[in-house]
This record gives sequence, structure tokens and C-alpha cells, in this order.
Amino acid sequence: MGNLLRFRFEILGTLRVFCDERQLELPGRRASVVLGSLLLTPGQVVLTEQLIQAMYAEDPPTTARNQVQRGVSELRRLGLDIRNESTGYVLRVDRDCVDAYVFDDLCARARTAVRSGNPGEGARAYRAALALWRGPVLSELDSPVLMASAGRWEERRIIALEERIDAELELGLYQALAPELAGLVRDYPLCEKFQEQYIRVLHHMGRTAAALKVYESFRAYLAETFGSDPCIELRTLRQTLLAPAPATATTPGPRQLPPATPGLTGRGDEVGQVRRALDQNRIALITGPGGIGKTTVAVEVAHQIKDEYPNGQLFIDLGGASDWPAEPGDVLARFLRELGLSDPEIPDELDRRSACFRSIVAERPVLLVLDNAASSAQVRPLLPGTPGSAVIVTSRPPLAELDGASRTPLAPLTREDSRRLLTEAIGAAQLADDPATVDRLLKLMGGSPLALRILAARLTAKPHWSLSHLLSRIKENPLDELRSDGLHMRAILDVTYRSLPPEARRLFRLIGSLRLSDVCDWTATALADATEASAGDLLETLADGYLLRAVEPARFQCHDIILAYARERADAEESQDQQRAAVERVMGTLLTQTDAAYASIHGRQPPYASAARRPIGSHVPAQLGREWLAANLCTINQAIRCCAEYGLAEHCWELAISLLPLFESGGYNDEWLGGHEVALEAVHRSGDQRGQAMLWYSLGHRATLRGAHEEAMTLLKRAQALFERIEDLHGQGLIALDLGLIAYRGEELRRARDAYARAMKLFRRTADAVHQARALHGLVTVLEALGNTLASDVRAI
Repeated sequence: MGNLLRFRFEILGTLRVFCDERQLELPGRRASVVLGSLLLTPGQVVLTEQLIQAMYAEDPPTTARNQVQRGVSELRRLGLDIRNESTGYVLRVDRDCVDAYVFDDLCARARTAVRSGNPGEGARAYRAALALWRGPVLSELDSPVLMASAGRWEERRIIALEERIDAELELGLYQALAPELAGLVRDYPLCEKFQEQYIRVLHHMGRTAAALKVYESFRAYLAETFGSDPCIELRTLRQTLLAPAPATATTPGPRQLPPATPGLTGRGDEVGQVRRALDQNRIALITGPGGIGKTTVAVEVAHQIKDEYPNGQLFIDLGGASDWPAEPGDVLARFLRELGLSDPEIPDELDRRSACFRSIVAERPVLLVLDNAASSAQVRPLLPGTPGSAVIVTSRPPLAELDGASRTPLAPLTREDSRRLLTEAIGAAQLADDPATVDRLLKLMGGSPLALRILAARLTAKPHWSLSHLLSRIKENPLDELRSDGLHMRAILDVTYRSLPPEARRLFRLIGSLRLSDVCDWTATALADATEASAGDLLETLADGYLLRAVEPARFQCHDIILAYARERADAEESQDQQRAAVERVMGTLLTQTDAAYASIHGRQPPYASAARRPIGSHVPAQLGREWLAANLCTINQAIRCCAEYGLAEHCWELAISLLPLFESGGYNDEWLGGHEVALEAVHRSGDQRGQAMLWYSLGHRATLRGAHEEAMTLLKRAQALFERIEDLHGQGLIALDLGLIAYRGEELRRARDAYARAMKLFRRTADAVHQARALHGLVTVLEALGNTLASDVRAI
């Protein structure tokens, strides 16, 4: 060609041009449409009128011919060899430089290989050809002419795909083809070839009933949409599948499925996901915590597909939630008996029993439901070795080592699905009278189907109980109340707890001691008195056992019912001294964090630090100050109550006071009062005078900011007497600040001046520059009101 540059063109997708393997940027739509038209027939003349039509369709402008010439010129400037002919243009390029023609050549090679009796080589060539496609031909060019040509190329792609699958059917790759064909019949519902291939695959996998269902669905679709029947090939295939097999003296296979749960609520998506997994992988694993509904979903799916497995439907509880899970050898012996073998015919060794089971189900595919698996090692010997059978496994642990399984984890039910389940169980009338209590009950159940069914059973058994009465009983003692006729939340949690390693069990107990629903990595580090890394591993272990729920990295939540169980285990297995020491470590770490927040606001550590602090390690809050306090308000208030319960009076009042910078910003009056009342009771019991003084001051400060001056004066005077008794100068300065503000508001300006002046002296002595500045600001405001000379008055202080 005389062109030293090596060009390569791709049209099987967006238009791309490469020069010496470097992708070129095309000038614009005009040049792209011209190039796309020339590439559809490289080496052949494309008429100028055809290029105009590709560029402008049926409405070309008067400059259309000139626009085509400009597009050609732009392409020539890139180095493309475009020759003028009398009626149009021709692109000079080798066939192997255009991906579409490489595709054609590979398909031709594949067809030759298949005709020569080599379907393996043909399938490989087809796959190489189809791998060239990146999307619809010239997909970004909005030209009707090019789109019509692209449609013809799409037909070639579909034909190549059909022929590749035919080649792989000759190779017997039924298992691998099943998921692909399931998707193709969904994406191309009118393609009879894909329907035929899918039906053949299902039949060869031993799923003739499913194959006939696919045919019937397609036939009904054609009849309803077009009023026509499937093609003769499909009808003949159906007759072949319906032909009776040679008579054999067989007995019906076992039918062991438990009854399905009527009106399965809130699991439609998961049921569909499991069915799709069975179509693709033949092994579907359903995971989740106890009581979440794994068995219910597994049995529902099994009932939906049982007719496809006339040779047998086997069900067994593998006992993974018990202390003695089933031995695989015992399970296989049972299966073999149920499939027709006598005891003398059953091998003694596990490997031989597994091989015997695989041999039987290879000829007679079955539906196998392995409920409540303990481990991957328990399940592997029970799995069929060939396509055809379907296996549904349920397990609490994730069974990460179970290769080839599609996983469907079950999450708690949504609030609406929880409400629907409860309504279906007890009727809408009983729930309509008290919707607020229903909402609280649903929140407490946490989306657990088991807990909701127990709740419904309790209401059914006690029709004279109101919803609020049941709610109060559950809140008082959830684990005793959530039991009914063999259903027991405590028993479910016992199983999970016993399966944990000792260190994880201990951390779980101490979480119960703490009574905090939010558990962070620093909390676990302090509770377990461990390194950050080991504490993080223990948290992940608890999350894997569904006793905690990860909400973000290094932060977990413990549901109220599980937290109540953790507290039970702590009271049963940990001494009060052990629990108190663990809680004290957490509170020391939390105070170190609140100290850092205080310092970020006031520029210094808080003046009170009697309670023991604990090193914070790497757990420094990313954002300190009021924002951090606001984000952790709920946790700190829960911690205040926990400290009070364990008699940690100093930790209790210091945590309450740590929130003052947040409370002063407004909007937290109820939280201010609630936490302080709990802390006051704790310091009264312990006789901590400084704690009492600080809390009375804080509540007086709250009254001051609210304008309740009489209440404020009572509380502040009470606090002042204690501060003076224990010679706490900083506390006395805080009192003076508020007394100055109250006097100023009451227009007692000289009393306000004296109070602010005293506050300034006290804060100077305690080196508190922030509060000293507040006192100075108050003093200046009062002096301006008095009309005094500011300089002389300030110098006098």
C-alpha cells in the first residue's frame, strides 16, 4: 500500500482508530460518519450519495457534498489512505486491520472446524470472534443508515453465538452453559434457537420437568403476543422429551421436604435469588443469624422446584446449631438407605459412601436440602459430583470455603415487612388501636421473623393483653417474654454464644456489662484490656456470629435483645468486680476523648480530672469539639447511666459535665437535665462534694440560660457553698460568672460589676484564659452601661 503507518480499526462497539497501536482522536461527527461508512465495506467504493445519506438521512443541506469532502480531508490528515473514484470514495486497508472482518474470518474458521468433526477447536474460534465485540456496531453514531448496517452485524453476532453454543453442546458442557442460556432466553425472548438450546441443556442435566416448563412458557408467550406456535424444531423436541422412557422397575424416590410456611412474608427477592443461583451453580447457600428465616426460605424454594426432581427430595438438619453436629458418614448412610440400598450394600468408609452417593445421583438427580450446616467440611462429602441435582444449604457461619456455591445472606426484615408479617399472624384489627406501640414493638423485634412469630403467638395466646402491656413486659425482661410453644430467643442465642471461642465470649459478656448498644474498636480494646488488633479481630468474630452488626469500619451495633442476653451471660459468668473494672477502663478511655474535645474548644484541658483516665491509643476523634460531642451524645448519656449503676461516681459526673460546651450551644435542655439527675443521684450516694457542686452549678447555669433566675439562684448558691468549702477557686469563678449575668439582666449593675470582677480574679489565679475572657466581656458590658471610664475600672481589678 506504500503507507508506512500501520492502522487498525474497530467498529464492533464505539468507533476506534489506532495508528501503530496508539489510539487516535477523530475530529468530530462528520469525519466519524464518513469513516464508519467506508469501514463497513473496506476496499470497495462507497458512493458520495451514500455518504450524504449516512450523514444527513433524508434532509441533506445544499452544502452536503462539500461536507463529505471536508470529512474525507480530515481523515486524510490523520494518514488514512482514502482514494477518489468517479462516483465516490474507497478506503484502502487490509482486511485483517478491521475487527469486524477479523470476526468474520474467525467464524469461518470455526465453521470449518465443526464440520470437520472438531467442535472443541470450533468453540475456541467462536469465543475468540465474539470476544472482539465491545457493544453494538458504531454505537455512538446517531445515523439511521449506519444503524441499519449495525443491525445486520448484530444478526451475525447472534448466529455466531448460537453456533458456538451448539459446538459446546456437542462437547457436553451442560453445566457451564446453563446460566448463560438462562440469561439469553431472558434477554432474547423471541430467539427460538436459544430456547431450544436451553431446553436441551436442562434435559441433559436431568431436569426434564424444568425443560418442559421453559417450552410451555415460550409457547404461551408466542400465543398471547403473536397468535403463533413455536417452530417445528421446538415442537419436535418437546415430543421427544414427552416420550416415555423404557419401563423400569423403579420405586418412587423419597419425599422428605417439611411443610412450607404459608404466606411467606418479605422474602420474595431472596427466594428469587436462590432460584437463580440453582439455575446457575446448582448449589445455593443461605446464611444468616438464628431465627432470621433461613430454613423457611430454603423449604419455600424446594417446594417450588420439587416437581423437577421426581427421583427424590432429601432433607436433613445437620445440627450445626447444636453441640453435636451430624457426622457426614452417618448422613450418607441415611441417604443411601432412602435411595434404595440395604445396610450390607452401604460401604463403611466415608470416602466410599460419598462416592456411592455421587454415583447414584449422577444417574438419578435429586433435590437435596442440607439445613443448619456447621462447616464446609461437613457439607463437602454430601455434594453430588455431576450436574443435574440441586443442593440448598443453610448455615449460620458463611462457609467461605464451600467452593462453587452462590451465597444469599438474609438480612432482618424491613419495618414494613415486619408489620405485614405481624398483621398476617394476628389480624389488622388488634394493631390498629395503638400504632405508636406497634412501632415500638417492631423496633424492639429488630426485623427477626422468629421474634415476630413469638410476639404474634403471645398475643394470640393472651387476647386480654393490650399491646402496651406486652411491650412493658418485653422491655422489662425480653428473653423470658420472647418464648412460646418451643420457640425461644434465649435458646437461639445460647447456640451462637456456645460456638464462639473463649476470648470472643468474654468480650461479648463485657459488652453486656457495659450496656452500650454502640460498640467501637476503642470500646472493645478497653473492655478486653487487649491490643487494638486483637480487639478488632474479636469484634469481627462477634459480627460473623451475628451478635453484632457492622455499621461502618470499626463501629458495630448490638441489638437490644442481644444486649440483654449479653448482660445475662455477664451476670452469670463474670464477678461484679470484673465487670466494674472493665467498665472503668472504657469510661477512662471515653473521658480521655471528652478531654480532647474540651481542649479543642477551650484551648486547655478541663480543670476537673479526678477520675482515672486511660490512654487513648490511636483512637483520636477525627473531628473534635462540639460536633464530636453532638455525634456521641447518646453514647455519653448511656455511659453516665452505666457509671451510676456501677458506682463510678467520679466518672459519672465528669462525663455529665463534659457535655457542657455542647449544652451551652442550645437545643439540648432535656438531655442536660436527664443526664445530670442520674449523675446527682450517684454523687449523693458516694458523698462526692466536688461532683455535687459541679452538677448543681451546671443545672444552675442551665436555669440561667433559660431565664429561670429564681431557680438558678437557688442552685448556684448551693453550689457556691460547696465550692467554698472544698476551696475550689475555678468553681467559684464559674458561679461568679452566672451571678454577674443574672444581676445584669435584673439591672443590678453594681452587683453585676462586682461579680464579673471577682470572676476575672479567680480565673486569673486558675490560669483559665477562656473563662477570664468571658468575665472581661461581661465586665466591659456592665461598665459601659454604668458609663464608667473603662480603663480605670479594669486597672483596678
